[in-house]
Amino acid sequence: MPLWKVLAKDSAGNVAQGDVLPHGCRNTLALSAGRLLACIGVQDLVVVETPDAILVSHKDKTQEVKQIVDRLKRDGRSEGQLHRKVFRPWGSYDGVDAGERFLVKRIVVKPGAILSMQMHHHRAEHWIVVRGTAKVTREDSNLPGFRETIDLHSASASNTVWRIRDACRWR
Repeated sequence: MPLWKVLAKDSAGNVAQGDVLPHGCRNTLALSAGRLLACIGVQDLVVVETPDAILVSHKDKTQEVKQIVDRLKRDGRSEGQLHRKVFRPWGSYDGVDAGERFLVKRIVVKPGAILSMQMHHHRAEHWIVVRGTAKVTREDSNLPGFRETIDLHSASASNTVWRIRDACRWR
């Protein structure tokens, strides 16, 4: 059953979820996962904003999104393969920014969770602990808890294996 049919509509037949401002719209589904989504004078549209992309479609053509995904894959676009936010057993990461020689991720580690052992041949890593305390294992050594920053440059440069974990597991 289409999402359109199960969600509550306003008097003009619109569905608005998230930070959505419809004005003079009719029979429009507008979903925002974060950013403000303003719709003015549109009719019979589906507008979906996510951290990955924005979809705008006539409500009768939403099944054709598969052709768009196929095109993304064919064109080698990352949006066709992965979501910006990726979930793992230990938590999640969000690809915030990327460039030719850098990658920025926001990583959320579940309480007590442990990332798998890592080793990177050609990159350094610098972590900022926003909340809580992180524990680092380098080879077989447990380093003291970090509340602010962790510089993994020396571990990465020397091809040392390491992992980070939420300190709740270390009580």
